[in-house]
Amino acid sequence: MSVKGPCWHLAYRSQRGAFVLLTVLLLLLMLTLVTLYTGRIQSFQHKILLNEQDRMFAITAAQRGLEQAIATLISHKYWPASGLDKADSDNRFYGVDAQTKHMDTASGPRAIVTLTVTGSSADTLVSAQITESLLIYPLITHLPKAPLVVAGGFASEGSFEIVANPNGRGQGLPLSVWSKALVTLKDTASYSCLLKAYELGRCQLDSLSQGAFKGPDLLDNAVDFPSDLLAHFLDLQGPSLQNLHQQAKFELTDCDALTVAGSAVIWVTGDCEIAARQQIASAAEPVVLVVMGGKIVFQAGAQLFGLLIWPESPDASPGLSITMHTGAHIHGALITHHQLGQSADTLSVIFNGEVYQALKKHPEFLRVARLSGSWSNF
Repeated sequence: MSVKGPCWHLAYRSQRGAFVLLTVLLLLLMLTLVTLYTGRIQSFQHKILLNEQDRMFAITAAQRGLEQAIATLISHKYWPASGLDKADSDNRFYGVDAQTKHMDTASGPRAIVTLTVTGSSADTLVSAQITESLLIYPLITHLPKAPLVVAGGFASEGSFEIVANPNGRGQGLPLSVWSKALVTLKDTASYSCLLKAYELGRCQLDSLSQGAFKGPDLLDNAVDFPSDLLAHFLDLQGPSLQNLHQQAKFELTDCDALTVAGSAVIWVTGDCEIAARQQIASAAEPVVLVVMGGKIVFQAGAQLFGLLIWPESPDASPGLSITMHTGAHIHGALITHHQLGQSADTLSVIFNGEVYQALKKHPEFLRVARLSGSWSNF
């Protein structure tokens, strides 16, 4: 039988202490490794978060630049040569590149502008790119082929003096009046002619149509007359009258404030009286004047350059008329649903080629639309 002495107990205690110390050291080592690993993972996650944040900042800067570029295009109807590079309040940058493709169509000039916007984060380490295409198109898709376009015809109480569109029916084939209904000429008081004859004061002497004689420049009871005048001449989506109203830059209740100021689509609800010798717009800066639900009066010597549209109105009073006193003229075209010639005054409409060109190409009569499906961020 062996007897364990004091030395044995001391050795046992020493071994147990070493084991405990080793265990503690291992635990500390594992804890240190776990802490280091966790810190490394969190560091990676933080970097990923920062990179994703910078990416979103870059995309936001690019989208902001795109909206700014579209606003610039809507305002100017063309891309300025200087381009658009800018930093926002948070020092995020964007730059815009524009590529324009021009097209000439039967409805007028068109252009497709492709905008490529590059946005970057504040530290410029992350960038994003957005692309979208837009169409620039004319509001007036078909210019009136005759200076006078009237759905309701012309009554015998009135008379007219029309300077024809020299190519209204084709090259070298003039057209003065285009009507869905009958045009009744009053003796020799109604006549049409070409511009040169008018400028020489020989419109009545060198007339194309006059009195009982209707020349080929006067096309009434036309079988090809459009059922919707506004939709025929203007590029409008949905209900024509409502959409034309939305195109107006100015809305008025009368014509007292109209001046020679620049081009615009102007909507007047109510009567329109143009004062004596008042000039509205000019050949280079014509207007599209829409008179809704009221009568129209041109006092002596009043001049209008552009397109006068006098549509039907369900709320209009019966017996509406257009009255033009001595020396009053429309330089451009008159488009109306109403019957004309119900008063004893002479209606005077003069074809003006410069007005027609401005109506087709002036930035005020161009529109910008986003092309569906063209947006991309890659």
